[in-house]
Amino acid sequence: MAILTAEKLSKQYDGSVPTWALKDATFQVEKGEFLGIMGPSGSGKTTLLNLLAGIDQPTSGTVCVEGVNLINLSDDRLALFRRRSLGFVFQDFNLLNALTIRENIVIPVALDRVPVAKIEERLDTVSHQLGIESILDKRPFEVSGGEQQRSAIARAIIHRPAMVFADEPTGNLDSKSAHDVMRAFSDLNQSGETGIVMVTHDPFAASFCRRILLIRDGRVHSQLHRAESDSRGSFFQEIIGSLRLHGGGLSDVIPTLSR
Repeated sequence: MAILTAEKLSKQYDGSVPTWALKDATFQVEKGEFLGIMGPSGSGKTTLLNLLAGIDQPTSGTVCVEGVNLINLSDDRLALFRRRSLGFVFQDFNLLNALTIRENIVIPVALDRVPVAKIEERLDTVSHQLGIESILDKRPFEVSGGEQQRSAIARAIIHRPAMVFADEPTGNLDSKSAHDVMRAFSDLNQSGETGIVMVTHDPFAASFCRRILLIRDGRVHSQLHRAESDSRGSFFQEIIGSLRLHGGGLSDVIPTLSR
C-alpha cells in the first residue's frame, strides 16, 4: 500500500533564465519502504526531498502522504501535519546544545502536549531501539557525532510518524559512526511500518535501502531494486556500477568506498 505518492512533481526557480530543478517526477513509496535518492550535485535530489516533505512548494504536480494532498493545505495545517505525521533527520543533527539529549528527543511530543507518562514510555522505547539510553542526560556537545545523529533519529520517530525524511544523514560522520547510523535506520525500517526516504551521495549508505531512485538533470532516469535474496554487499556493487555507467557523481564518493 502506497503511503506517499508523487505525481508529475516539478519545480522551477525563477531568474534571468528560469531553471527547472525537477521535472515530472512520478513514483510511490510503499508503507514501510526504505527509499534512497541519488544523483550528482545539482541533479535535483534535495529539491525532490524538500517537495516530498512539504518544506517547499512545487511549481506543478502533487504530493500525497497518507491520502493527504500537501499542496492543498494552508500553511498552518501543513505545519501541523508535518509535525505530527512526518519526521526529519539532517546532516547537521540540529540538536539544541542548551538541552539534554533527553529534552531534545521529546520536543515533538511535548509540543503536542502528550501526557508525561506516555512521553516517558515512548522515550524508553526509542532510546532502547537506538542504543542511546546511557547518554540521555548528556548534552549534544558531550557525545560523538554518531550518537548525536542517533539522537536526532530518536527525535524524528518519537511521535511515530508515517514517513521519515533524511538528507545526507551520514555526511558529517566517520566510517564507524556512519555504519551505526545506517544500521539504526535499517533496524527502524525493518521493525516497524515507518517509511524512510533518504537523499545520499554515498553508495555505502544507499546500500541499506531497498530501492533507489537515480536522478540526473532534474529527472528520475532509472531505479535500482534490492531483491530479498540480495546481500547488501552485492547491492553496493550494483549501485557503484550504475553510478559509473550513468555518471551519477561517483567522483564525489570515492573516499567512502573503503567503509
